[in-house]
Amino acid sequence: MSHGDQSHYPLSLETWSEVSPECLKVLDESGAMLLVMPLAFLKDGKVSQFGYVLDCIRRNFEEPGSLLFQNAIVGEDDPIQEGQAIFLREDGRKDPCTPLRGPRFKFKYRAAVEGAETSTMSNSKRSTANQSHFRLALVARDFSCLLSDADYEKCTACHILPQSRPEYYEEVLGNQARYLFSPAYGLLLRDDLHHSFDRGEIALLPHQGQYIVHIFKYDKDTASYHGKILDMNRFRGSAKTRPNNDLLLFHYQQCSMKYLRGFSFGM
Repeated sequence: MSHGDQSHYPLSLETWSEVSPECLKVLDESGAMLLVMPLAFLKDGKVSQFGYVLDCIRRNFEEPGSLLFQNAIVGEDDPIQEGQAIFLREDGRKDPCTPLRGPRFKFKYRAAVEGAETSTMSNSKRSTANQSHFRLALVARDFSCLLSDADYEKCTACHILPQSRPEYYEEVLGNQARYLFSPAYGLLLRDDLHHSFDRGEIALLPHQGQYIVHIFKYDKDTASYHGKILDMNRFRGSAKTRPNNDLLLFHYQQCSMKYLRGFSFGM
């Protein structure tokens, strides 16, 4: 399958192979590679069932379908094993699957640049009235870094999606996304972790009433956070101020496009 003049990214497997080279590869019936998923990432990230793989396919490609592994259709609760799975399109066609557009971070029509240091979110230490209110609200809710528990003075109050891209908020939330400084739209993260989150290397996956921390780009400095569970009681205040699940899932989708699919499309 040709993707034209697209950006390609180092797959999560390239960094996670430091832990283990075992992986699950997912191809469609045309032979095109859809996803490459390190088993250590899945196991340590508490998503080691095929339901997660199917969710990732839905996040990355247009066509619905099922998975064939070891000559059998897998169920969502079946444990993931090393090997190769074939995605069977529901429409029965064997054409290449159609990638969804992305990954989309700071730039609406430009693919993310691997390793770029430019921030995709606002730095809420800046002294505008809205930013100051946003930071105070996140410090009150989170108190310390959500991943490292570092003191709030070492943290950035950052937006889940780029503040410079209000159209993303409208796409995800609809017309309610008018004021972008609600604490539900942000996270309190240590400064360096904020930049990793910006680049799509770290994400939070809403799962069964919790958030699971996933490190897409393995690094010894951040590896200990992979699979960390954030319970709802981690957050102070009312439920409406907790991180918005839909925004987190949009960000998670972009991370999976970058590091599990490994290429941009439609940018």
